[in-house]
Amino acid sequence: GWLYCEDTVINYPIVQGDDNAYYLHRLLDGSYNSGGTLFLDYRNAGGFLDGNDVVYGHNMKDGSMFGSFMKYKQESYYDEHPVMYLLTPEADYRIELFSGYVTDYKSEAYTKTFESDEEIIEFIENSRVDSTFESDVEPSIDDMFITLSTCSYEFDNARYVLVGRLVLLERDGE
Repeated sequence: GWLYCEDTVINYPIVQGDDNAYYLHRLLDGSYNSGGTLFLDYRNAGGFLDGNDVVYGHNMKDGSMFGSFMKYKQESYYDEHPVMYLLTPEADYRIELFSGYVTDYKSEAYTKTFESDEEIIEFIENSRVDSTFESDVEPSIDDMFITLSTCSYEFDNARYVLVGRLVLLERDGE
């Protein structure tokens, strides 16, 4: 896939490996790079069709990759960038961000599939409770979600995640 956010540095491919380590420090061609490549969790099925697809990227000091996510801790930045886009060979999506928060690397933010409507409702509610910004987006149990994750430094193994719902876009001629 490809992740894009207008008027930001977010304009990157997303890959998926056999584990969550390979692309941490590798480019698409396999060569070493400290910034790595954005990657979908290897436990996601692929195709962005799970209940919650999790994409990882480094929090780079120069603001590249997911380094700009720390700006979402300010309401004004969210207000200027409430939407991202996910483009895949099969479909294009608008990502309507509804939450951004600091969490532990083992939190429920990383849930890939949901067993019940109640689990989805709990995921939505827990995502919103500690959000660093307020959003008018009202996600529902029928939505598919994406969680974009990067390191944060409030405590050991802290992560900052942006959570959005995927809204299917029509392609020209389809």
